[in-house]
Formats: sequence, C-alpha cells, structure tokens
Amino acid sequence: MWKQPKRARFITLHQIILPIAFAVYNGCEGISLSTLQIHELNVIWNNAFCCIFNCCWREYVKPLQFYCNTVPMSYMIDERKLLFYSNISRSKNVILKILMCLTGVLSDYMFLCSKYGVSCASSKMI
Repeated sequence: MWKQPKRARFITLHQIILPIAFAVYNGCEGISLSTLQIHELNVIWNNAFCCIFNCCWREYVKPLQFYCNTVPMSYMIDERKLLFYSNISRSKNVILKILMCLTGVLSDYMFLCSKYGVSCASSKMI
C-alpha cells in the first residue's frame, strides 16, 4: 500500500478538516445543539482524523488531534459560545444585555462557565 509523506498528510488534513470546522464553527453560537448532535459532530471529526492517518475506528484519536494542534469539536463549539457570551456580557448595548439575561441564554452561559471553571460576569449584566 502506498504511504503518503508526512507533509502530504497535513495538506490532506487541512483540505478535509478545515471545511468541516468552518461550517460548524461559524454560527454555532446561535444554534442550540443537543448532546446527541454534538456527539455526532465529534464522530465525524474523529472519523476524518482516522481516515487521514489510516487508523482503525477503535483507535483513540486525541493524540493525533494533539499533535495536529486541534481539539475535539465539542470543545471548539463550547469555546466559541463562551467567547460569544462573554463579549455580549461586556457589551455596552442595553438590548444585547437584556437578551443575554433571558433564562435559556444565561443558564447556558453559566453552565459553560462552571463546566470549564471560568468566572462569569453574570452579576454585572445590567
């Protein structure tokens, strides 16, 4: 079987994974994803790594992701949401702050902050 050189693998990695990441990563703040949908995105993300590096589907892909300087898709989505929520909470726009105080949005923000041990600025909302 023909083996790809290391440089060709990383070019393939960027050709396959970047469009997937870009499609999911942009606009994920406004989409409410269930845990099942996030799991499915993680599976697609991991399968792309397995395909590129010729891994068995049972192998653990986190070391591959570490050496390729990426994280699992669920972390990317959570990071994007945390940045979005923190930017809204620091905004001077009153309408954005009122929307941020809605029950679902505020609880999602506080859940993400507690999940990753980040201090949230919910007491300074309005």
